[in-house]
Amino acid sequence: MSVRKRSQPVVQFTRKSVLTKVLIGMVALFMMYVAVTVLIKQDEQMDRVLTKQAEIQAALAKEEAAYKETQDLHDSFGTDAFIEKIAREKLDMLLPGEILFVD
Repeated sequence: MSVRKRSQPVVQFTRKSVLTKVLIGMVALFMMYVAVTVLIKQDEQMDRVLTKQAEIQAALAKEEAAYKETQDLHDSFGTDAFIEKIAREKLDMLLPGEILFVD
């Protein structure tokens, strides 16, 4: 009685299967390249958007401060304090009994 060993199946690579695997690998690499490129462009665009947003917020804060100053000035028009301030600063006027000292 002789014992036979089972022979291992022989795996043969055909030219067609090798080309298919190479083609699939190339497509996978191309897809990864495209994905990385898109992510880099999106990151650059996000940086530009965030920079522009910061500039706009700074300009907005500046304009809000100017608006508040103008609003305060508008609210003080016609008051005795406003008229006195303008008379003193712009017209160099004094109240009765005050003395002006000049350097």
